[in-house]
Amino acid sequence: MKCKVLVPVAFALWAASPLITSTSEAQAQGTQPEQAAPAVSYSDSQLQGYAAVAVEVRDLNDKWQKRAQESTDPAKVQKIRQQASAEMVQAIRDEGLSIKEYNEITQAALQNPELSERINSFVE
Repeated sequence: MKCKVLVPVAFALWAASPLITSTSEAQAQGTQPEQAAPAVSYSDSQLQGYAAVAVEVRDLNDKWQKRAQESTDPAKVQKIRQQASAEMVQAIRDEGLSIKEYNEITQAALQNPELSERINSFVE
């Protein structure tokens, strides 16, 4: 059964990683949807890599969110989020994507259902 990864990944990036979301937040501050980046076409190879790392980022987010929820110490929670962010960034880079590329594909997929379906077709 294939699972959809984009919404959880977008949440993971928002919740755990200010480094990753800086591009997304800047794009989100635009006042009109027309201000979004022009449509870019992605190869199957790029989307396969993205899908693989998106699943890994989602799993890392789940792992670190559980740890953060177990703590009541704000300093410890911040440290947990920093570690989560570092692991997510490393996973993205290990797949050969830059943070910017990862964010661009995420944003494009969130705005384009066809692209989202293409990505999800690579998730097993």
